[in-house]
Amino acid sequence: KTNHQVVKTKDNEVKTLPDKFYLSPSQKGFFLVNKFTQEKDSSWKAIFCIKGEINLSNFQNALNTIMKRHELLQVTLVTENIPYFERIKETKDFPLLFEEKDTSLDITIKALLEELEKEEIKLNQWTLIKLKLVKLSKDDYLLSIHSHHILADAFSFLILTKELFQIYSKLEKKQEFDLKTLKNQFSDYVALVNKELELEKVTSLNYWKKVFEMPYQKPSL
Repeated sequence: KTNHQVVKTKDNEVKTLPDKFYLSPSQKGFFLVNKFTQEKDSSWKAIFCIKGEINLSNFQNALNTIMKRHELLQVTLVTENIPYFERIKETKDFPLLFEEKDTSLDITIKALLEELEKEEIKLNQWTLIKLKLVKLSKDDYLLSIHSHHILADAFSFLILTKELFQIYSKLEKKQEFDLKTLKNQFSDYVALVNKELELEKVTSLNYWKKVFEMPYQKPSL
């Protein structure tokens, strides 16, 4: 039996989020690649340059809000037998490393890239994405991102980044942020895809049953 977390949207619509859910077909592919090949991991890396002073407390609060908004940021991957995502038991701050550097922009970016190349994301640990904020000066920052493809691709994270800075901007101005309510989560998508695949499998099975039930006809030569 799967437990669910009950939450309310801005419109007071009751939404239940599962405590565990299975992987999508593409995620299963990444899981198998990670398990049976010699690749260190299937991940992508990016570095953003940020201009303007950053309030670390508000940035962390914005990250926490994004985490609560998107369920894939609240889960760890259980890799025993059939892999599945499981919601973390306790609400924590989303992990964010912070560091101050007095080196130049080019040297710092090069060091970050070398660091990212050595870094490994383990599938059975929370989280499957690692963030690091580096302060170069009062108005110059770097944000490095290292994410496993099983969690999100670079395009997906552009959406998350846009939301992150929208929320951060509102927190800085002490304004209410008003993002559109998410009526569906990733687990809803997985359930829909798996249902369609099951229907397709039944349809294919019924077709071939009929084919093999037909009397054999020797092909004419």
